[in-house]
Amino acid sequence: LKYIDGNPELNKEDFSTASDIRRMNVAPSCPYWAPIMPAEINPKGLLGVKKIKYEAICGKEFALFQRKKGCPWTDQYEAYAKADVLIFNSMKYQIETMLGRKPKTDIDIIDECDEFLDSFSSERKLNLNRLVQSLNNLMPKDQDKRTAVKNLIHQINDILFSPPITDIERLDKSPILKIIETALENPNLAEDEENNYYNTLIEIARSFENLLDETYISIQEDIFTNSQQGLFNQQPTTNNQQPVVVTLVSINLAQKLQELIEQNNVLVMMSGTLHSEKVLKEIFGLKEFKIIKAESKNPGTINKKRTNAELNCSYTNFKNGTITRDRYLKILDMQLARATRPTLVHVSAFNDLPSEEENKKLMLDNIITKERLRELQKRGNMSVEEFANKETDILFTTKCSRGADFAGDTCNSIIITKFPYPNIQGLFWKILKQEQPDKFMQFYMDKARRELIQKVSRGVRFKGDKVDLWSPDVRVLNAKLE
Repeated sequence: LKYIDGNPELNKEDFSTASDIRRMNVAPSCPYWAPIMPAEINPKGLLGVKKIKYEAICGKEFALFQRKKGCPWTDQYEAYAKADVLIFNSMKYQIETMLGRKPKTDIDIIDECDEFLDSFSSERKLNLNRLVQSLNNLMPKDQDKRTAVKNLIHQINDILFSPPITDIERLDKSPILKIIETALENPNLAEDEENNYYNTLIEIARSFENLLDETYISIQEDIFTNSQQGLFNQQPTTNNQQPVVVTLVSINLAQKLQELIEQNNVLVMMSGTLHSEKVLKEIFGLKEFKIIKAESKNPGTINKKRTNAELNCSYTNFKNGTITRDRYLKILDMQLARATRPTLVHVSAFNDLPSEEENKKLMLDNIITKERLRELQKRGNMSVEEFANKETDILFTTKCSRGADFAGDTCNSIIITKFPYPNIQGLFWKILKQEQPDKFMQFYMDKARRELIQKVSRGVRFKGDKVDLWSPDVRVLNAKLE
């Protein structure tokens, strides 16, 4: 409550529990805090603000509520509000666009744009049990809002009573459509409770608003989520009911990109691994665009290392017995022994590593187990930082295909466990393969090519960098790295 005391417009006696406190109650105690909000808002507790207004891409007027200057973090947003050109990384651009508050500028520049465009295929998940619990906690004063909450609760409970479990179904043929439409008609039911799960429903509904007739869903009971009940203050489901989770996705990536283009004047997208022109045209629907190449080759040298034991590690070859798992693991272990340290090991999937039982049976000296890697990655970026600081001379990771650079003698060898094809078990890939098999193969191969280049490029960032490239999978060594 000491932060409430720091806001002269508030009385701490008005707050009986921590759950009564909102960001707008606490943040003003920092004199430099400067939020960006719709310009028409006049929030209580923000004294002496200067509104720096700008037109946002959503068509509304937003403003930076500037207070005391002197903090570099908040001061940068003055330039943000006044800019005619903005450059973003892909994640920041997604967030600002989703919020609708990104300034409408002459030019927008998006870095890592291939990752940004790939994100259009991301699935969104909605936990119906958690949603109905959140709605039960809403008590709006307005009668129309109370009626909307009541209707939503009835709609969701009807589904939970007898969940229509399905692997793939069109949204417009599912009762989930009515929930999405009701949410779009009532976006402000939880406007005073920013942490209420209903706001997640609104976010999902808006992301598919213009694609309702081209959105697909799956409805499944989530056994794993139920086993985690009680963690993170989650309430258990009643009657031991398994949580029902709806997954939503659209394969119309062209429409999503077109919506973005229409919100901007000029869009410049940058990446070291652009999609192929065919994918840009046929998957993303681009017709008028120019590609400007700069620094199109890795500045360093990649030396492909072969032991003559490499094999085609395709799923088919494992399935028909052309290659055994034991043989694959022994080849990987041998390459780890031969590689010049420091060594970066890109693990394409956890199952590329041995289990504890396999490790004991095969007596592998150089590989860590998949259980050990999971434990290491629970520490966040600690293992990556230790490798970058030369505190350790080997890094096993599933996460460093982008964003981390290991230049110079930080990395002498890169090992890629298998060719990094996308995991096609997700709903997007299943639907694309079913509905548009030709486009599926184009996108699938293109994404794998780009991921491979990104993984190898972690060790050749500057002129003079040299790395040895190893892999048990001959497809990695035979691939063109350009």
